Amino acid sequence: MVTERPTYKLETFEGPLDLLLSLIEKHQLDIYDIEIMHYLLNPERGHKLPQLARTYINVDLEAAEEATPDLFSVQDDSAAPRECVAAGLIEPHLRKELQESGMWELYTGIEMPLIPVLADMEATGVRIDPQQLYEYRSQLAVQM
Repeated sequence: MVTERPTYKLETFEGPLDLLLSLIEKHQLDIYDIEIMHYLLNPERGHKLPQLARTYINVDLEAAEEATPDLFSVQDDSAAPRECVAAGLIEPHLRKELQESGMWELYTGIEMPLIPVLADMEATGVRIDPQQLYEYRSQLAVQM
């Protein structure tokens, strides 16, 4: 069975994830995932960008959409530029906390290398045998 590689389309890139990652490595771009960084530090709390922006840089991203023009304002309906700026401002705070807590190597050595693997698994999906699931359901019904 041949599966199609996941393709991503960004303003400056369109293509498979492995190509994007090789370009990032070739040009030594610093990428990070602030939600994963925050999860390592606070697994029991929420990790979404608006919450992190309020906590670490005291910015309400939802309110920023309606605010007067500033660093977090954009001319179109896209929130992506505002979110990228916020993520860039949050990352140093999380990096420092990870380093101080001794979890920086966990993040860089285990979590970050897993991101492309998990993205590929998510894009590929899983194959389910409906007949086998139906039979298993019948077995469970008998046990109950």
